[in-house]
Amino acid sequence: MLSAASRAAQEPPRLLLLCFAHAGGHTACFLNWQAQMPAGVRVMPVELPGHGRRIREALLTDYETLVDSLVAQLLPEIEALQRQHPGLGYAAFGHSAGASFGFGVCARLAERLGQAPVHAFWSAGAPPHIPRPPRSRYSDAQLREEARALAGTPSEVLDNPELMAFFLPILRADFAAFEGAGLDAGRQLDCPFTVFAATRDRIPPEDIWAWQRHASQGARRVLLDGDHFSVLYAPQALWSHVRQTLGEELMTC
Repeated sequence: MLSAASRAAQEPPRLLLLCFAHAGGHTACFLNWQAQMPAGVRVMPVELPGHGRRIREALLTDYETLVDSLVAQLLPEIEALQRQHPGLGYAAFGHSAGASFGFGVCARLAERLGQAPVHAFWSAGAPPHIPRPPRSRYSDAQLREEARALAGTPSEVLDNPELMAFFLPILRADFAAFEGAGLDAGRQLDCPFTVFAATRDRIPPEDIWAWQRHASQGARRVLLDGDHFSVLYAPQALWSHVRQTLGEELMTC
């Protein structure tokens, strides 16, 4: 018997959900998302070069280069799916640094496709016009403590020198790209946003709410209980909002 995720993946898609992970993360954090989405939504996790399934590729530290490379990867995939499924739309979700990467990708996809996303969900990540700390220039010890403070990396990784020697260059590269997102400080997307902040995050909700500046159709604010990563790793409340919103978008497709 097929699982709910398998059945959903086999249904003709009416809406793609592009998903962008946090700095140092990869698409494995979205493994369980397909089963949580309405029928007709196909989850499409976006892997960065040098991460996860693309671990053999070179890491990219420049924001514009990274975003342009992801657009070059996604554009033909989306266009091919749209030829198979006329009327296919897309939405996006990004967590932390992934919110900035997702925003940059969607802004460029909207130009290339002549089609804006139907909705964008940004979680626990500040918008591009807010300055970022220069974490890519931290020492290895400072960067390890930053990862510990964000509470998204298991202690067995943080305390293992060999694993950290592998992980820190990935985290440093992602922070470097993230720090360049101010390039898109003046951009907007012509779609509504839902923005998620967490009650115990070091990023204040006011910074998250500032995504309003980049949403020409407004931004709905959602405050979830948790810290910077619990909204992603214990995502039932977040899933509920995403599922309901995408279900409503499907009704208008």
